[in-house]
Amino acid sequence: MLLMVACNIPWWAVENPVWGYFFHKWIPGCLVPGRKLLSGHILNEQADIEVIGRYGTGQCNGWKNISKDLLIGSMINVEYQPYLIGTTNDSLQAKTTENLLEIVKADIKYSTDVLGVNLVGWCTDSSRESSKMHCLLLSLNSWMIVVECWATR
Repeated sequence: MLLMVACNIPWWAVENPVWGYFFHKWIPGCLVPGRKLLSGHILNEQADIEVIGRYGTGQCNGWKNISKDLLIGSMINVEYQPYLIGTTNDSLQAKTTENLLEIVKADIKYSTDVLGVNLVGWCTDSSRESSKMHCLLLSLNSWMIVVECWATR
């Protein structure tokens, strides 16, 4: 799997007959997992090994796609390595501080409870909703460093 990631090989390549022939020829008796298995729990287990119990920071940012939907993407950085947490389509709800806070709280909960990361900080853009959300997030997590991204000022 690390070879595939390092060489930017897509997951579907493992289902190519030549891929299977190569591994059966050079590593007799090996079982080559399918793309769904490889991109499912095997990938999740590898991510867990790399981030569990380590310190990291989180960030989110909003933008509009070509259909003018409001999207909010979140990621964490653990020891200089970025991990995408998810993208939320928030266009059906009003663009409010409370909605942004709920998205960030869910991302923090996922990062800490599921991935086992010790989040020490969170960064967002400097929009009006984000600035107010910083205050609310600090009131909930007084130990967390919450900052605005200076690149978006």
